[in-house]
Amino acid sequence: MATTDLSGTATPIVLLGVALLAIWVSAILRRDRRRMADLATTDALTGLPNRLGLAKVVAGALQRGHDDPASGPALLLLDLDRFKEINDGLGHEYGDELLRSVARRLKGCVESTDTVARIGGDEFGVLLAAGDAPVAESAAEQMRSALCLPFSIDGVEVALDASIGIAITGPDELDSPSALLRAADLAMYAAKEAGSGHVRFTPELGAQITDRVTVVGQVRRALDNDELVLHYQPQVSLDDSRLVGVEALLRWEHPVRGLLAPAVFLPAIEDHQIIDRVTHVVLSKALRQTKVWQSQGLQIPISVNIATRTLLNASFPQEVADLLSSFDVDPSLLCLEVTETSVMRDSARCYRTLHALHDLGVRLSVDDYGTGYASLLYLKDLPIDELKIDRSFVSRMTEETQHRVLTQSVIELGHNLGLSVVAEGVEDAAVCQALRASGCDVAQGYLYSRPVPAEQLLAWRDVTLPAAVVIPQPRAVAALA
Repeated sequence: MATTDLSGTATPIVLLGVALLAIWVSAILRRDRRRMADLATTDALTGLPNRLGLAKVVAGALQRGHDDPASGPALLLLDLDRFKEINDGLGHEYGDELLRSVARRLKGCVESTDTVARIGGDEFGVLLAAGDAPVAESAAEQMRSALCLPFSIDGVEVALDASIGIAITGPDELDSPSALLRAADLAMYAAKEAGSGHVRFTPELGAQITDRVTVVGQVRRALDNDELVLHYQPQVSLDDSRLVGVEALLRWEHPVRGLLAPAVFLPAIEDHQIIDRVTHVVLSKALRQTKVWQSQGLQIPISVNIATRTLLNASFPQEVADLLSSFDVDPSLLCLEVTETSVMRDSARCYRTLHALHDLGVRLSVDDYGTGYASLLYLKDLPIDELKIDRSFVSRMTEETQHRVLTQSVIELGHNLGLSVVAEGVEDAAVCQALRASGCDVAQGYLYSRPVPAEQLLAWRDVTLPAAVVIPQPRAVAALA
């Protein structure tokens, strides 16, 4: 029987199969690489580009802008206000659905040529393919208006707002994706800090924020090296000239620049999370000094000014309770000061914190009274013990009738509400006499003493006041500023 030799055809068939297999494998690898690339640049929750994806889109837009400078892009970064509160209160599933709804609503505010991205957490980015400052600012307002309309998710309605930073490309700056993103991020930070809705980046703004960031780093180092100290300014009863308390003022013993006043560094950190750490250190030092005075037979009340950010921290009352227990100090010897504007910034949360602090037995004071926009309605509902008249009214009350009338009005208001009244910035005898005639309870200022270290305070007391000084009921003001 004859046989057929297939050896001549087998090799081409096998080679063809191998080639087809290689093509198939290559196609799968290319598809997987595309999928991996898409995953790397896409936000899984919303399906929008993520930060990396946005950076790639920004790079392409900037290149087109180089080719046609008249059509450069604008970048807007949005941080959702109150989202964390909603997410924590209602649950993460609700928060995730809310973020998806925000993504859809933002996409409805822009053109098809624009890009909406979720760059992390509750932050979104919007790249306008072409937009000058008026166009970008108009888009920012449109987005804020859209977010203010109620979202309805599982029968729950909630409205949001956003802080928006705007960065516009220019021929000499902001000409790279990283520079544009950083500029928009700095502007967003400024918008959130100012509560102004949206802020457009300028080189001056960038310099200010950079300086602030530098200060934050320096303060962190100062905390690590224990360079923050307290000085004390006495408060004196206008009725009988007795010492009735002290104001503890923060100072920074800088290793190079010497002793620095709080105005040099506090404004840069008061809305940064590091202010909570500073407040903790100040409270600790103040209570430690109170304990030292107690061991010397002196019950000298002292208090600490609380920054708005700290006042909005729900855990702050427990922190105060723990410190009082740790140093074994009577709560009535501690007075915490808040400003009018702090309370009005988020009155509901502040009220809860203040009532929790009051329940601990600490005293509460409203500082710089008269410079904010307080109403009698809010004042009567606060669990406070004291009003402190701002120095801008006190220092000029003997020179200008208006200031004298305003000061007298605050004193009468405080007394009618059952509060003690402290006047700060008393620098001459005439002002002291006018305050005494108006019925003010306590005065402090350079007329009596500048802020001094603790050991100098007692020396001042022994020289200036009667030898048999008895500290009366707690009435004091301590401050970070």
